[in-house]
Amino acid sequence: MTILIIGGVTATGKTSTAKLLHQYFGWDYREADEYHSPENIAKMSAGIPLTDEDRFPWLMKLHETIKQYIYDGKSVILTCSALREIYRHMLLAGTSTTSDLPPDCQIYFIFLTLPKEVLHDRLVARQSQHYMNPSLLGSQLATFEVPDINVEKNCYVIDCNGLTPQDVVEKIKIILHENSGIKKVQ
Repeated sequence: MTILIIGGVTATGKTSTAKLLHQYFGWDYREADEYHSPENIAKMSAGIPLTDEDRFPWLMKLHETIKQYIYDGKSVILTCSALREIYRHMLLAGTSTTSDLPPDCQIYFIFLTLPKEVLHDRLVARQSQHYMNPSLLGSQLATFEVPDINVEKNCYVIDCNGLTPQDVVEKIKIILHENSGIKKVQ
């Protein structure tokens, strides 16, 4: 089974990418934004950055969702900003210091990046369709810890500048194939 987490700051194309991957692989798809509390959504809509205290219950809900997929032996694509290393750890291990993942479970974090100007333009364009206030972009960029791939071995970063959503998906398919032989849903 595969747990594929599409991460990055707001407006990088996580949802579009996840939907295309869902169509290709047939794996379940979950949107982390749907797990936020009404209080978190209200804060973000008002342009107030979330604190770790705000994020931890949300991350624990996502951890429980991932655990259930692992328990059920099912693959899933999850969009989640996963901005900091500690957040990525919490997604996999909860509050435990270690993660007890079964040997047949492949976990991938794929981070999508774009220049700040492109992100801002995308946020402004979708303002009526998403609660994320464009004023939060700076806070998200400041919080984002680009994974050190020498430490976080299951993390990959894709610079999406100039790429179509399909180009991004092709890059992800190559990563999955090269690292685990995944071609299509089993």
